[in-house]
Amino acid sequence: VDTQYVGWIKGPRGKVVQDIQVKSATRIDVDQNTRDTGLATVKVFGTQEGVRLARALLATELAKITPEFASTLVTDFPGGLDAAQKEARSTGHVSAYTPVHNQSAFPGMDAQSVANAFGQADLSGLAALGNLGNLGN
Repeated sequence: VDTQYVGWIKGPRGKVVQDIQVKSATRIDVDQNTRDTGLATVKVFGTQEGVRLARALLATELAKITPEFASTLVTDFPGGLDAAQKEARSTGHVSAYTPVHNQSAFPGMDAQSVANAFGQADLSGLAALGNLGNLGN
């Protein structure tokens, strides 16, 4: 693969490649020893089913920035990239680059309860922060 995509394959702190390895029961090695050529080698080790799933998951990640290249990873999938992405979604795959905002870090607790738990009983300072955008008006 082109070295510009290595960061997307690995993800923040290796999270993407680790997640793919766990979901597909494979081992993925990214060899950048040929960086001077502008290419890196990505090797996937595992069962035939695991390697197929890992390729689908890798293609799904890369499709976010380069769908054309991602589709070359799964040319043998009947249905191509769309089929690979469907297979990846069936594993519950969520990209490390996709923020999940609807999950509370403290389920069942409102802001005041969280503040109290951290010894901050007064939240009035937060209201002042909300008004910072109005300083120029």
